[in-house]
Amino acid sequence: MKRSCVALFTGAVAALLFAGSSARADFVQWRYNWTPSTLKVVSDTSATSFVQLTNEPLNRPTGVQVSGDSDIQMTNVKVVSDAPRAAPDTFNLSAPVLFSLRLTDVASGAFADLPFTMKFLGDVSAESSHLRLDPASTATTYSNIHLGNNIYGIDSVDYTPPGPPGSDNSGSISASVTVRPLNISKVPEPSTMVLSMVGLSFLGLSSWRKRRQKATA
Repeated sequence: MKRSCVALFTGAVAALLFAGSSARADFVQWRYNWTPSTLKVVSDTSATSFVQLTNEPLNRPTGVQVSGDSDIQMTNVKVVSDAPRAAPDTFNLSAPVLFSLRLTDVASGAFADLPFTMKFLGDVSAESSHLRLDPASTATTYSNIHLGNNIYGIDSVDYTPPGPPGSDNSGSISASVTVRPLNISKVPEPSTMVLSMVGLSFLGLSSWRKRRQKATA
């Protein structure tokens, strides 16, 4: 019986190692591609002050392949302006930009086109930038999107504002994508599995002792 207990304990440890390795190995493959309705947002007050956007992913018309959960960039953001600092141009009345995200499940080929509306607010000049997004723009989320045998979700839309005109680094808008298999329920934590198997081994040892005591009596 002692050998059996040792075997059970060894099996528990093996289950722990297997659970950890399999959880890391099974990542869902998917692709994404953003399409903006425009790459240029002109200010309310002057055609020479505008927001420059990028069509992400750059130079990849079929999109980018991703594995498992990931953050993805919607667009880079830069500003151009020749307005004097004392009289900046504003964006409070500018039309919003519609970004369409095509999310494709690689295994099945199934896809979904998801709209995100981004409205810029604030002001810029030749020497400053105070460009923001309408809070409603970052509130858009999607959940329980069934594509093939997987479920996708999009949340956590984040915005990094650009610097003044001529800055080397761009601002950006990004989103966070989560994905999980549809037909796999949540696997217990490895530590819980080990504790359960160790518990079973001790129950087996206790039962063996009781039978031995009865036989001796």
